[in-house]
Amino acid sequence: MKSFSALLMTLFLGCCFCSKTQAQGTNGNGFLVQVSFGNKVLIFKEGECGFGTSSFGGAVRPEDNLEGEVVFAYTAAGDSFLCEPAVTDLTGKFAFISRGPLPGTPCAFSLKASHAQAAGAKCAVIMNHYGDITQTGCSSLGLGGTAVSPEDTIPAIGVSRDMGEVIRGAILAGEKVMMKFIFPRMSNAAAAYHYATPVSHVDTLKHISVHFANRTSEIIAKANVKCDLIAPPGGTNASFIVPILNVNPGQDVLVNFPAWMHAKVKGLFTAVFSNDIFTEERDTLTRRFVHTDYTWSQANFTNDPQGYGPSNADFIAGDFIYHAGGLCFTGNVSGSKATHVSFGISNIDSVFVQDGFSGENDIIVSVFDGDPNNDGKINFGPTFSDMIDNNQRVAMGIYTMKGDEKDGVLVSSTLKDNNGNPFLTLKPNHPYYVSLYYNGLAAFLFRSVRFMNSLPEYYINFPSVPMYLNNKIQEGFSGGVIMHQLKLEGFDPQNDTDLSVKTENPYLDESKIAIFPNPANDQMQVDLKLNTINKGVVVRLMDMTGRIFDYQKSENFQAGRVIFETQSLPSGNYFIWVSTAEGTAFKQVAICH
Repeated sequence: MKSFSALLMTLFLGCCFCSKTQAQGTNGNGFLVQVSFGNKVLIFKEGECGFGTSSFGGAVRPEDNLEGEVVFAYTAAGDSFLCEPAVTDLTGKFAFISRGPLPGTPCAFSLKASHAQAAGAKCAVIMNHYGDITQTGCSSLGLGGTAVSPEDTIPAIGVSRDMGEVIRGAILAGEKVMMKFIFPRMSNAAAAYHYATPVSHVDTLKHISVHFANRTSEIIAKANVKCDLIAPPGGTNASFIVPILNVNPGQDVLVNFPAWMHAKVKGLFTAVFSNDIFTEERDTLTRRFVHTDYTWSQANFTNDPQGYGPSNADFIAGDFIYHAGGLCFTGNVSGSKATHVSFGISNIDSVFVQDGFSGENDIIVSVFDGDPNNDGKINFGPTFSDMIDNNQRVAMGIYTMKGDEKDGVLVSSTLKDNNGNPFLTLKPNHPYYVSLYYNGLAAFLFRSVRFMNSLPEYYINFPSVPMYLNNKIQEGFSGGVIMHQLKLEGFDPQNDTDLSVKTENPYLDESKIAIFPNPANDQMQVDLKLNTINKGVVVRLMDMTGRIFDYQKSENFQAGRVIFETQSLPSGNYFIWVSTAEGTAFKQVAICH
């Protein structure tokens, strides 16, 4: 039997997840943004209500000490979009630029930054627009794309509307607004492996850690780094102090604290990380996690309104597929059974198809085995479809949107394992990925579902929230965490403290569907025999990534045969996806030439 420690110690040696390379730009630079004017000094963090980073232009390093006055950047037309060259002298300034002019209007972020640099700016600051009703003032603005020219080297950030309005308002009030990039002395604090864990699966925390960085020009002879662990009633608090010696200027030290077996009691735990050298507010980090009756969750339980989903452009470019996952670790418990997955939909009015009977409203729920070889190594990817090919999908469910889902209220889907049991028996000390899959091709609305999310939570660095979007895997969204919760047996969707409600889609009885031959060569036949006449029935043939190769739609259907020609399709594994008023079914099939 392996342990969390074995899993995590082998993670970086054995994880099959395609790690992201360090991109050009400000992505992953790890800075905070300080804005000062008058007697105010404000510090903004990356993510919601703060700023997003860029994949183009220059990076920001601690030794740069990058600082400058923020000024409006105008074109000859008098706007601040900077889709055309700037006429403002921006020499040595931070150029304050507006996103836009309109959603969908071709004007790349990198073009705006290029025009700012040409006018002498040393940084481009792009404020989010008001044109997307799905975004709030706190919505983070990441700047994607590539540089217009290799000579474009100034750094760029995108600021939320809330952060931008602070800057804009101060400039309009006649204040001199200064912006500075500062680097935290304490960073990457981690305590638990996810926010929520069932109390029966609580285990020793063996990787409590934080990074301590010397941002001064002198050697720090000794620093005491502290972690205070605060338990709910019924638990016991703990404090650990780790001394670190002779930290050189610019050195970043990983500080590991002793393992802690926290009490198996329900409630909220808090880990507070501090040190005795740097004592500003930004030098104290807090992490929280909770013990529950039945729930695993990467996200916390506070909904961030409007949800998270891809932009329309990314969704269309990615073949209308949005696939989001979350990692769960079980404890040292044998025989536990997972029965449900809960999640939320934030934009039902935008994606629900009235009288849809072709799968337009279906969301596929899956649970993947994160270590199918039982060798203590997390095996992810490089895509979800590769995990399916590797027989890592161990349970599924299908949820059909009803049209009355509400932002802030979770819904639930039952699970079936690969043997048809209404539960998944969980291995002890084992990683699993819960995933939500939406294929918008049937609805063809050119926009994606947005799943409920919380603001960011921070954990030890492994693929915790993988997401398949625009034909590639990435590590979730920078400004939030999708709420997808795995539930233990005993969970009642009608009586859940996490506000879940039971609105799940029935499975189509296996006796009503027959597929032959399987594997198929030239042709595959699907026979259906339903109880009553259905207003609409759709049968699709799709590959493991969700790409639909063929489908047939029938109205006023009760019984009959659907035939797919398969001679031109590559050999491999596929799905037959059947949507009826009596339920939905997924059947894995094969084509072999």
